[in-house]
Amino acid sequence: MNGIALTRVLGGSALTLALLVAIGCDKKGTTGGPGVSGTNNSGTGNATTTTVSESRQTFNVTVPSTATTIKQGESKTVTIGVSRGRDFDQAVALKFNDLPAGVTVDPPNAAIKSGDKETSLGIAAAATAAPGDYVIKVVAQPATGDASTADLKIKVEAK
Repeated sequence: MNGIALTRVLGGSALTLALLVAIGCDKKGTTGGPGVSGTNNSGTGNATTTTVSESRQTFNVTVPSTATTIKQGESKTVTIGVSRGRDFDQAVALKFNDLPAGVTVDPPNAAIKSGDKETSLGIAAAATAAPGDYVIKVVAQPATGDASTADLKIKVEAK
């Protein structure tokens, strides 16, 4: 077989392979059907979150994807968001579980109003807060339906 014939055979195989890969890459996955819970890591810079409820009634609570560093005796502002499904328009109450000793969230009974996409909160570390890496469980609860959760990572540093 000469070089030209070999190029045509290999070129044809490469073209076929490229077409198969292109066809396979065109399909997109789904997030789940009615009543299905799953996870979403959309690559938007937000942490993995839990999707709840029916597909049009879904929402995801989002938190910063990297740890928020706070020095003892100081506070920082963080943004907690809600990615809403087309028909999800409820307000979402926020609760914060597993707060380490000496760390507070302000306001403690935060909410994201109907139609809003996010809210800003203050996270403070008391001068006595122990330095270390912590995970605060953010629970977003609508008036009706299941809650969505996300892990908010913080790092308390010595002053």
